[in-house]
Amino acid sequence: MRLEKNASITAYSYDEGKNYVTSITDPLDNTIFYDYDDLGNLTSYTDAKGNSTTYNYDLRNLLTEVVDPNSNQTLYDYDSAGNLVTVTDAKNNQSSYSYNEFNLLSSITNPLSQTISFEYDDVGNRTETTYPTGNQLSYAYNQLNRLIEVYYDGLKRWDFAYDRNGNLTTVSDLATTDTLTYNSLNQLIGIYYYYGYRAEFTYDERGNVSSALCNNGSYTTFDYDAANRLQLVRNYSGNGEFFAPVGELLEEFEYNYDANGNRTSVTTTQGSVSYQYDDLNRLVEETLLDGTVINYSYDSVGNRTEKSVTQDNSTTTTNYSYNDANELITVDNQEYIYDENGNLINNGEYLFSYNANNRLIEVTDSTGATIATYTYDYQGLRKSKTTAEGTINYYYDLQGRLIYETNQSGTMIADYTYDAQNNPVTMTRSGITYYYHLNGHGDVIALSDENGQVVAEYDYDAWGNILSQSGSMAEINPYRYAGYYYDEETGLYYLRTRYYDSEIGRFIRRDTMKKFDDEEFRRDPQSLNRYLYTQNNPVMYTDPSGLYSFWDDLIGGFWQAFGGAGQFVTGASISSSGYGAIIGIPLIAHGAGNFFGGIGKMLGQKDRWNLTKNIIYMGNDTVYVTVDTILTMMTLVTGYPDIFEEYIYSASILDELKPIPEAKWAYGQLYNDLKTLIGAGIDKLSD
Repeated sequence: MRLEKNASITAYSYDEGKNYVTSITDPLDNTIFYDYDDLGNLTSYTDAKGNSTTYNYDLRNLLTEVVDPNSNQTLYDYDSAGNLVTVTDAKNNQSSYSYNEFNLLSSITNPLSQTISFEYDDVGNRTETTYPTGNQLSYAYNQLNRLIEVYYDGLKRWDFAYDRNGNLTTVSDLATTDTLTYNSLNQLIGIYYYYGYRAEFTYDERGNVSSALCNNGSYTTFDYDAANRLQLVRNYSGNGEFFAPVGELLEEFEYNYDANGNRTSVTTTQGSVSYQYDDLNRLVEETLLDGTVINYSYDSVGNRTEKSVTQDNSTTTTNYSYNDANELITVDNQEYIYDENGNLINNGEYLFSYNANNRLIEVTDSTGATIATYTYDYQGLRKSKTTAEGTINYYYDLQGRLIYETNQSGTMIADYTYDAQNNPVTMTRSGITYYYHLNGHGDVIALSDENGQVVAEYDYDAWGNILSQSGSMAEINPYRYAGYYYDEETGLYYLRTRYYDSEIGRFIRRDTMKKFDDEEFRRDPQSLNRYLYTQNNPVMYTDPSGLYSFWDDLIGGFWQAFGGAGQFVTGASISSSGYGAIIGIPLIAHGAGNFFGGIGKMLGQKDRWNLTKNIIYMGNDTVYVTVDTILTMMTLVTGYPDIFEEYIYSASILDELKPIPEAKWAYGQLYNDLKTLIGAGIDKLSD
């Protein structure tokens, strides 16, 4: 039993041996149930609405079958070493995986027989990635196995340099160099960009970032509680003026939920919006403020098959069809076309082009006229956008948040600040500071100026389609639905690694972050569909990185602490407590951590925990954990962090892992190395 704030009680039940949680009952008396076999494998999960998912395993305790509440079956098969070799989805489409003699992943083949392949050096560093289109990424390392060069199709794209402690010190592309500096504790204290922008950081005695200063004089301070959790964020303008709450109530939101925690209604001063869900918690109906009813249908693997809109007793239906790789191929009579890498290249309105790393670089119309072009930095973040209106250059902080925009001549266009949940708080343009107002989902619903006057208002459906917008700043402001950056010229949302099309409710390219070798992902077969947005529950999830989904209470859930109602005040900067972390080290840490391998691969996957413990170590937990920890540490010199796709995931759980290595190893740089190992199984150290 756990006593929560305001005397709320969450109750836990256990099996007879007190080893496994068998049920959890929340303060509203909603209960979920878990069943296990004699070896501790989870065999069924029943949600608070009585929907059950079952799991089956082989003699090695490897997950082989998942049956969802709709009786859809997903199958997994493994080789003799325990490597996953095939996945058969609920539509009987199969993906396959092959490995080299060291059990490092060597290829992935999808149901369309399109293959991506990987090569490694003698110590397990990934040296080549070849896509079905033939595009190739190549990587070079120094004698300490630190990544020093990246090539796109044989042409050098990035250079990396390090200091004697292994800290990343310079990042160079074909024409520019950015510099990073550190203090004696190997904490990042400065980032100096080639174009003159700088960001400098200070730390408290416990290693938390305490302040961040930008070269325009603006700065942010951070306060933490006794557990080193971010407690308060204060944003200051260039003259030291504190962004303080002023003004009157702008809007109020009240929420209701079902037994599974899905939001069923939102009541505002303008009326109510309601939602309904199926047994897989997918959104199947929403009723808008004006009474419009929208219904959605899905196939067994989560693809939207039908959307019907009923308004004023008239219904319009849109039908969708897909190929075996879950690529959307028709919307009614409009054909969608993809390249061999699974990137959308033609939707009938626009043509899309990509670079060797599958980043969108150009959008043209059906006549071939260029609508927009894009470039990206070494982290894969969008570096610039060029349209008919000119070029915008983008600059980011340590968390990948956009903080600065300039035009082609280097003149600042806008700068942005954020709260502890990474929601946008202010935008300053032409010397005027504007304030964002969000609902509990993180949607920007209004923008106000320094005098408290509303200069932009927005209304959306559940998927982010803009139903209405008004005000002098409505088109100029880029932050919209879920706090995502909206491109007016294409109607797409930029989510850092991918672009999201709210009209079809899915991404325009595959999610390369789907961790097929992680049992936690395999237990939810809907997550295997690499185009889905928020697993078809956009009311409760968001996907700020474009890689995976977050419950929205990581973004706006503190409103629930006030009984489900969130009040937004004009001119306000939100200072709130809750989950959050400021990453005080570079996003690309030196050293190791190949997602698929290295010497600790077999021990680095949660689904192999029981197999390894029971067979190799005869069930001795102490021996297992000791040897596993040592071998995992050895991967520090054998791996490669997949910087282009996985750094956001690594950063997102870094705060939870931080106390672990710091408690065991005082040397700060080892902490940086451990960060790169998250994808390889270091998370078991916190179990």
